[in-house]
Amino acid sequence: MKKAIQLSIILLSIILFNSCSSDDYDKDPPNTVLIDGEYQDLNGSYITLLRKLQEDNSWKYAFEQQIFGGNIKYVSLQEGYKGTGFFISIAYFTTKDYLDGGEYKFNINQAPFTFFATYWKNTDIDNDTPPNPTLIKSGTITVERGSSDIINFDLVDENDVRIKGSFDKPIIGLYTKEE
Repeated sequence: MKKAIQLSIILLSIILFNSCSSDDYDKDPPNTVLIDGEYQDLNGSYITLLRKLQEDNSWKYAFEQQIFGGNIKYVSLQEGYKGTGFFISIAYFTTKDYLDGGEYKFNINQAPFTFFATYWKNTDIDNDTPPNPTLIKSGTITVERGSSDIINFDLVDENDVRIKGSFDKPIIGLYTKEE
């Protein structure tokens, strides 16, 4: 009986260990985007603060972030972007002059902790007349602020295509909360 219990514990441990490790394989690789079953690496990102003075003399804050991948090797704030690949533009709406961590939900009404976004996939953006972007129609973006900043997104575009990804490389121009 004692051997049967020990054998059961060993088998249970093996099953639990294998089930945990298989969960790791189900996760998407970091710094990638999955679009309609196809992965593309994400190379870089930059973010800029946009603010608008309201009639009551208060400020309305928004952050515009671009994340790019594929053969796009760099983004210049002055020159735009060069290359062929994935490019997403996200506008986050906040009440502060820094991008706060948390969950942002899709909403074009520009309320705090909402966003809207557009993207291009596998398009040649060296072209003088870039193609029209595809609009995002729903989803969430989670911004994790800490020792390293992580952007996780799970979105659906206007054609019902799911766009899922994460980005944890340094973000050029990211404002940090002043202590």
